Amino acid sequence: IASGATAVIRLVKHPDTNVVLAVKEFKKKDKTENERDYMKRMQNEFIISKTASGHTNIVTTIDLVLDEQDHWCTVMEYCQGGDAFSLMTQEHSRMSLDDNLCLFKQLLRGIKHLHELGIVHRDIKPENLVLTAGGTLKIADFGVADVVQRPLEEKARMCSKWCGSEPFWSPEVWELTSDESVYDGKALDIWSAAITFYCIRTNEL
Repeated sequence: IASGATAVIRLVKHPDTNVVLAVKEFKKKDKTENERDYMKRMQNEFIISKTASGHTNIVTTIDLVLDEQDHWCTVMEYCQGGDAFSLMTQEHSRMSLDDNLCLFKQLLRGIKHLHELGIVHRDIKPENLVLTAGGTLKIADFGVADVVQRPLEEKARMCSKWCGSEPFWSPEVWELTSDESVYDGKALDIWSAAITFYCIRTNEL
């Protein structure tokens, strides 16, 4: 149902329950990514998404499995409503202000949950927000997410390196001059959420 530079997402049906699930198959970024970096990236995404699961506005991650072709895959809930980007780009799909605000509030609840866990998403945008058949918004795709604060740590650490999608970057990310430059990942999520609300409200990117 979707594909990108580092993953392919397919639908599967559980043989016993007939429940439809989404399976994300991880791919190497390119030929230069070694096995160790690939495994670290894949495990990091799974652990973060699994930790964040359990909230109404976060996609539920169920398991990490090895398929018949020896590819690592994350098994997740499938949200039948598609993503927010597809919704905004459909003809005659302009939503009311109340509907826009409802989605935005759900997005903020999901971000609040992540930040309370010490997690920053760093790639909030319409394409990474999916909807259930009943209209519940859920944050998906933790490919560049990071843990900035662990239990018992008093202060969150800053993030470094460029990541995510440029149109949704905060001013601090645009001002980075090197991989050693730092920015507030939580502030980036809030900024990206505001840009996302603008996109959903105006049906423009």
